[in-house]
Amino acid sequence: MQLFKKFGGAWLLAAILAGCGGGGGGSDGPGGTSTLSDVNVTLDAGSSIVAEVIDTDFMVDKTLQATVTGNVASLTGTIYTLVEDPDSFYQSPFVSVTTVAPYRATLTLRGKKLSGVGKRTGNLKIYVCLDSACRTQLGGSPLVVPYSVDVVGLSLNTEAITLNVPFGQTPVVPAITATAGKGMLNLSARVTTPYDSYSSTPVLTASSAIIYSYTPSAGPVTATIPVRVLPMQAGTRTDTVTVSANFQNANGNSVLVTKVIAINYTVTPDPSVDYVFAPQGLNFDRTLNDPLIREHGGRSLVLNAGVTATWKALEYLGNPPAAAGHPAVNMWWNENLMYSAVCVGSCLPAGTYTARVRYTISKGGVDTDIYFPITMNVVP
Repeated sequence: MQLFKKFGGAWLLAAILAGCGGGGGGSDGPGGTSTLSDVNVTLDAGSSIVAEVIDTDFMVDKTLQATVTGNVASLTGTIYTLVEDPDSFYQSPFVSVTTVAPYRATLTLRGKKLSGVGKRTGNLKIYVCLDSACRTQLGGSPLVVPYSVDVVGLSLNTEAITLNVPFGQTPVVPAITATAGKGMLNLSARVTTPYDSYSSTPVLTASSAIIYSYTPSAGPVTATIPVRVLPMQAGTRTDTVTVSANFQNANGNSVLVTKVIAINYTVTPDPSVDYVFAPQGLNFDRTLNDPLIREHGGRSLVLNAGVTATWKALEYLGNPPAAAGHPAVNMWWNENLMYSAVCVGSCLPAGTYTARVRYTISKGGVDTDIYFPITMNVVP
């Protein structure tokens, strides 16, 4: 509690009863056992709290006004103003009054940071009392202020995803659905992992078309965030998908809201499987007027414990008859470049072209050739 100002023959004190009574406004409260009937306090007509707040942002401040009538001069000692705040919206109440009739009282409530998306409704109750336990209240106390506060922000369809497969299998990850409420400016997703460096192929990736708007959204916006997991050796790892959204609050300021999803990925041993490719092969289309192959030549070859592999060769297998003897027929794939085969679409005739990448794996002194297939379809 904090001492504020002299009122009549009394000192004013104000305090917040945070969370008292729970949501919906029902409360036992600091109910008084008697009422000082010759002094009354009346809240201004229509006093209520209606607000829309961004999750993690501050509740808007509120100023309430009341009229005090009766034998104010008889007040002595201390006047206690206790605010019952079921949903913990406020902090640091401040009371000021006029010192001559007609007596007006102003209660200013400072907002707190709110957490958790959803609508809160109920009643704020303001007790005006002659003692800290509110055994004696002024007439008209408690003052009841109905509220309806909608906390909007970012919500996800899950908080954690658990994956469990034997070695050699690639798990399918359920898509993450993100819903951003009114006022959203942009939304994006990224993976935070303690395992992969920037130069390595990540085991887990999350992709979403970043949603961006020059004006705040008028209503909820939903985005699906696909998550792709690559095979890995037997073991367990945990990665985090972080989804972020920016909102514009009532003051025109940007508020960043972030949610995270833990992805727990376990691969159990299977000695019968020596290796796994991810993807298992490439099959893509190019048009005649497209001179570049925009397919990444990289791939993930995951080996079981005790197995080694050596890259051996790129082997061209087949082509349409019209391409026979063409100088580019055995040059359309490049293992080392992200952008491969310049002039393939405009140089090679339409048809299907096939190739494979050959590796030799070794296990227990035995060598075996394995192949990664590549198919390109040049279409009109």
